[in-house]
Amino acid sequence: MGVTGQKQSIQQVGALFLLIIAAVLLSFGEGSSKRSSGGNPDQILFHGIIPVLVASVLSGLASSLCQWASQVKKHSSYLMTVEMSIVGSLCVLVSTAKSPDGEAIRKHGLFYGWTLLTWARKPPSLYCLASLPLVVSSISIYQKYPYQVKKKES
Repeated sequence: MGVTGQKQSIQQVGALFLLIIAAVLLSFGEGSSKRSSGGNPDQILFHGIIPVLVASVLSGLASSLCQWASQVKKHSSYLMTVEMSIVGSLCVLVSTAKSPDGEAIRKHGLFYGWTLLTWARKPPSLYCLASLPLVVSSISIYQKYPYQVKKKES
């Protein structure tokens, strides 16, 4: 059962395992390239693991609050999306006001230093390419096979 007490079908549980496998595959793939370059364990902990854990907890909390608002309070999902985008935009504006990136944007403009090569990025790793079909199939299976209440025969 999830946070809201909603049951999951066997297919949905399998889809979640596919997603976990993809996450582990990405973690090992990306972690092995970072380990070879070295790194301070304290820096990895405070600039990597802890922020990701906090972000995951906040994301889960936000998801459950959004689901509660839409199911219990009957809050419109469209209105909630607009509200979240406005709040998110305000947070970005406030954070860039005091950050070094914000100062650089004010000084040089948003697209300073951009060229056509800016749009060309490093190609995805083999781990990303291998986990992509796992994530896509996981989402597809999870949406296609919802839990169905079995009717009791009388």
